[in-house]
Amino acid sequence: MRRQSPRWILTSLALASALTLSTACYHSIIETGLEPGQTGYHEKWETAWLVGLVPAEVDARGICGGPWARVETQQSFLNGLVTALTLGIYAPHEVEVVCAANPSDARQPPDDDPNGPSPLPEPDR
Repeated sequence: MRRQSPRWILTSLALASALTLSTACYHSIIETGLEPGQTGYHEKWETAWLVGLVPAEVDARGICGGPWARVETQQSFLNGLVTALTLGIYAPHEVEVVCAANPSDARQPPDDDPNGPSPLPEPDR
């Protein structure tokens, strides 16, 4: 049986370490300032592609049926491990949408505009 050279072993260990460390976790929270109510949606394996460059689309307003208070996105160790094993092609992450406690307190765009609210007017100069 042939012995492996120390250089090959070190290279293999370095590659394995780099692969393991590349599965870094991240955590992102977006808050609207509204009082949080019940969790409207929680998915531990939301699909994204190409290391997250093609993200999953989550419609918080549609999930809550109105205003939402918080959207939280994170990548767990297992999500990162799967991303690394698929060379970043499949990049799952965890998503949680928390609806607003009092939807009547929030300003809502008119339902007759399919594009959502219109942009703010330019200030007078």
